Amino acid sequence: MFYLVSKLLQPLLQPFNWLLLGLGIAVWKCKGWLRHLLLIIFLALMVLSNPWLSNLAYMAWEINDRPKEIKAHSYDAIVVLGGGTVYSTDAAGNDLHLGGADRLYQGMRLLQAGAAPRIVLTGYGDPLSEAALARKVLLTMGMPDSAILVEPSARTTWENASFTAALVNKHPGLFPRKRLLLVTSALHVRRAMWCFQRCGLSVTPYPCDIRSSAAPPAEWLNRVLWNLPAAGVFCGWDVLIHEWIGMLSYRWRYGRS
Repeated sequence: MFYLVSKLLQPLLQPFNWLLLGLGIAVWKCKGWLRHLLLIIFLALMVLSNPWLSNLAYMAWEINDRPKEIKAHSYDAIVVLGGGTVYSTDAAGNDLHLGGADRLYQGMRLLQAGAAPRIVLTGYGDPLSEAALARKVLLTMGMPDSAILVEPSARTTWENASFTAALVNKHPGLFPRKRLLLVTSALHVRRAMWCFQRCGLSVTPYPCDIRSSAAPPAEWLNRVLWNLPAAGVFCGWDVLIHEWIGMLSYRWRYGRS
């Protein structure tokens, strides 16, 4: 009973839903052009905060397919892109969180499995380079320093690709086939793949940090909640829109060169 009550109270305790309720009352009370304007805003918020619709958008954009079989040393290197990282500074030192942590975990797991003899960490950071900090994390996890290459200057996805390409061309002995396994968020794969291929690199995507779900929740209560407005869903659109705009701007800026 407590579980049922706690689940049902969840949407009622969200300030975002209070805002929707107040906006709905305002639509009912107002008249004329103001009512039409408030109705458009209300409907837009309802659509953009719907988890089911948001999930459909994520599914349409994300690339979730991973290589079905990765043999030992199938690739010259595993490239892990920085991004989505939040730092914590405590007595234990600096840690990686959010998307950056899953990218790093998957890259480490692939390195341990022998997918490639080395891993390339690329990414700038403020105040600390993501790539340099990720190297520290890998070293504390027992990864050999000789298997880690750091590219600490890339601030954008295009720079991730172009600076990695420069590293590959500078060390042909380490990258004889120029075959790379690219680890990044599923939402980011399309843009990252386009940039790396544009820079002349042969890359196979290995998506992680997957946000979409191919199947709805199994429990009836969670299925109901899955169709109710949620503030987190509304705020999550900025990540998707960022990818859309990023892809268009990259094609305009670098697609003609």
